[in-house]
Amino acid sequence: MEKIKDGASDKISILLQAIGALIAGLAIASYQSWRMTLVVVIVIPFVILSLYGSARSISAAIYKEMNAYSAAGGVAEEVISGIRTVMAFNAQPFEIERYRKYLAKGKAVGIQKAGFTGFFSGLYQLFIMGAAIPQISVILGAKSAAGEIFSIIDRVS
Repeated sequence: MEKIKDGASDKISILLQAIGALIAGLAIASYQSWRMTLVVVIVIPFVILSLYGSARSISAAIYKEMNAYSAAGGVAEEVISGIRTVMAFNAQPFEIERYRKYLAKGKAVGIQKAGFTGFFSGLYQLFIMGAAIPQISVILGAKSAAGEIFSIIDRVS
């Protein structure tokens, strides 16, 4: 729910502000100098490719991260629901290690996602466009979280 809330907050307005700045920049550049406009127009495809690459890689990483943490939650739920069996067979160390394995996978994917976000933010800043890439990451996270919730709601019992 928190991811949906983050993505629906001010992130879309920041993204729209960045797009508005791009359009205003093109208008000012074309008014001042056609050469300046030509330089800006040449850079725009690289910015768009950067945004596309960021969206694809971060969306995939968010999906993997959510699946890993979901699996860890499944292990915790399984152990808690069968706590008597776990205690009877003295399987606490085994279950702890199994839970840690899923958490470590989620952590690794989260670090990878942060690396992707940092790389593409730097690339985007290189083209002097503002801070829209981190906002896209949050919006994509909200979209993924909403999709998971809607699939649970739509599931037939």
